[in-house]
Amino acid sequence: MPEEYLTKSQVIALVSLETGLGRSVIERTMEALAAEGKILLEENPLDRRRYRVRKSDVAVIVQALRDA
Repeated sequence: MPEEYLTKSQVIALVSLETGLGRSVIERTMEALAAEGKILLEENPLDRRRYRVRKSDVAVIVQALRDA
């Protein structure tokens, strides 16, 4: 069963609704989590200019923002 993905913009919108935080805070957190290896930001194979994130990583992002 293939992993389900969301675009980075979709993830930012969902996390923003969940946490009430802005785009810049969410993007910095996502980049930090990716650098730590906790989430994976992948290039979208259909459009190399865009990134995609696994749906399962959204919960990790939200939890990191709540803990901060």
